[in-house]
Amino acid sequence: MQKVSNKVLWVIIGVLSFLFLGESVFFRHQIKETVKYYYNRTDTFIKDTMDINDFLNCDVNPKTIVVFEPNPYHLECMPGFVKYYTDLGYNVDILMRSGCEESMERFEPKDKIRIFKFRELKNVEFYADKIFNKCQKYDYSMIHTADPHKKDMIFKLKYPENPNSIFVLHNFKSLEVLGLEEFRQKNQLFGLADYGTLNYVNPNYFGNVAEHKKNEQTTFYITSSPKRDYTPLISAARKLDAQGANFKINVTGHTDTFCKEMIPEDLRKYFEFYGKVPYQKMYSIIEQSDFIIINLDPDLEEDNYFRTERATGSAQLGYGFHKPIIIQSEFADTYKLTDNDTAIVYNGRDMLSAMAKAINMSSDKYDTMTESMKSLCKKIYDISLENVKKALKIK
Repeated sequence: MQKVSNKVLWVIIGVLSFLFLGESVFFRHQIKETVKYYYNRTDTFIKDTMDINDFLNCDVNPKTIVVFEPNPYHLECMPGFVKYYTDLGYNVDILMRSGCEESMERFEPKDKIRIFKFRELKNVEFYADKIFNKCQKYDYSMIHTADPHKKDMIFKLKYPENPNSIFVLHNFKSLEVLGLEEFRQKNQLFGLADYGTLNYVNPNYFGNVAEHKKNEQTTFYITSSPKRDYTPLISAARKLDAQGANFKINVTGHTDTFCKEMIPEDLRKYFEFYGKVPYQKMYSIIEQSDFIIINLDPDLEEDNYFRTERATGSAQLGYGFHKPIIIQSEFADTYKLTDNDTAIVYNGRDMLSAMAKAINMSSDKYDTMTESMKSLCKKIYDISLENVKKALKIK
């Protein structure tokens, strides 16, 4: 075995050290550039968000409403609710979980809002009495998700003891569980669907929405939601494939109820599964899609709740992004959707006919439907704004 001289060995060590240091500098530069990119991408109001102690010690500006969201979900509703308040001349302070503030990134006007963050719900509950006292200094205090499983927290924060509390009920049966009849009579219980039980306020504002032309490859958007049956969609994809249709299906969701493993391998080329994504990423995916599929089946008990007591968030995404919706006929009226105008409505489980119609739709017809959806969005906004005025006692 040939020996390497000490001189050669030191040369090798020197070269390797140089390369190592060079790579380190390079990667440090790359890391810095990446951090800089994401930092600069985030708007100033997110950089300047404050914590719960700042909230407890801040001055409350005149004519201000405070909005509290205890959960790391339902944040697609936040910009819309806040928009109604700012459009009526209010400032809004928001108390939300850390990491959720990006849901407000597209909101305007940003100078009308302040965001305060907390890490865990126990941090909020620890300051319950102080938060209650603080909320009483605002014109109104809204809890963004007032659900039965949050009853203990709602009562610990004494929301029912503040006459200026506003509650968003994502299931109208929460009214009975939480015992909020007094607030219903004052129009201070908001419901996202127009069931005639709660004060109907639908939050469908997501910021400025770019005009969209129908893609050459017709693109559908659908969410992966628990307890849904996705076999009609997969069956439709199978038949569309056999017909040589040009289409794509974008899927996001907090759950993996509907996932890549459910799709036969030869059909996977038509599906793009993104999983759980930040709100801004989800909004970008929706903007690039042509139609939103609301996957509800009247034969499934869990789905029927979405035409009797709950509201699907996919509907407000359709309104706000002006996307025509594909929906089963028995659910269309609930969401103020009409066939061949703002939606493609299908009967039974025949999702195939609706998707085929969407794929074969001309660009001109698509433009007409998006304009109709824009008009529906404005109509719902006007109705909701008047209902918000009732809650705020504005004549």
